[in-house]
Amino acid sequence: MIGDAASPGGARVGYYVHHAGGGHAARAGAIGRALARRGAAVTFLGSRLADPALHADGHAVVALADDGAPGGLPADADPTAGGLLHWAPLHHRGYRDRAAALAAWVATAAPDVVVVDVSVEVTLLVRLLGVPVVVVTQPGDRLDAPHRAGRAAASAILAPWPIGLTEAGAAPHLIGDAPPVQHTGGISALPARPRRREVPGGAPRPRRGVVLAGRDGFDDPGLVDDLRGATPRVDWRELDGSLGRPELAQALAEAEVAVTHAGLGALADVAVAGVPAVVVPQPRPHGEQAATGRALDALAWAPVAPTGRDRSTDWAALVDRALTTDPLGARWCADGAADRAAAAILDVVARPGPPAGGTR
Repeated sequence: MIGDAASPGGARVGYYVHHAGGGHAARAGAIGRALARRGAAVTFLGSRLADPALHADGHAVVALADDGAPGGLPADADPTAGGLLHWAPLHHRGYRDRAAALAAWVATAAPDVVVVDVSVEVTLLVRLLGVPVVVVTQPGDRLDAPHRAGRAAASAILAPWPIGLTEAGAAPHLIGDAPPVQHTGGISALPARPRRREVPGGAPRPRRGVVLAGRDGFDDPGLVDDLRGATPRVDWRELDGSLGRPELAQALAEAEVAVTHAGLGALADVAVAGVPAVVVPQPRPHGEQAATGRALDALAWAPVAPTGRDRSTDWAALVDRALTTDPLGARWCADGAADRAAAAILDVVARPGPPAGGTR
């Protein structure tokens, strides 16, 4: 039962995985693997759970209904509940079925803790069901009322980036938050690979470059063509979300420079690979990638391109700067990051439960 003294090593952990982008699933898989090494039983819950990392190590998977609205919402749907929430549309069957399935799973599985990456509504639902929640947060402007409520309901918060990024202004909502915040460092699902070393001599050849487009690609479809036109001495290879992780790790290990969006998963991948990178923040809710880019620029950890379409961007100069800037590498604190996240999650399980018969 929840509240009983539990052995963290045998913990029952639920893990909600947001469906937008590929970074949430990759991060969840890495943390799930670290939890499994500690003897925890992990169940992933979400609506897009095809990532192979979520099906390894004997993890259970619970598919949830899609709560999107591709055809739009009626005028009376009130999805924010008057500004209290981010997404809770009235009379939406997918949303209702999703919440009901989550509640049914909690009632049946009796988890010791649920990790939420990311959703204010799932955080509040699970906490209302009497289960401790560990919230995975993100950079950007998250001082709004729904985000504040989600953090207040959390037993702990995971920030999957180095603390220096927060100190540089990427996450003002983490300054002074009441729940414990664990800056884990960047969490990558890629295996660490040694950097490829070139043998001196031979004819000059183009530099190898990779563009990490990710599952959703760049918002600007002309970015890769602009890069190729501005840097003819770089042989660019575009890597989309269809590439398996071993192949992605190999491509990064062989690259001399990368261009990536400012998503946390992609930054962790280039850090693990040790490849210098140009960061191109994409417009995202709450200014997540823009805030990350500003902090990276302020720290001089990577050259950062302007957010959005800008024909005047000097790609050649940015690539040259990347080649003379130390890779994120150890500064991104990716080594051991998933283990630190797992330890923080199991620390919540190990805390003494509240006294019986609470107040109302």
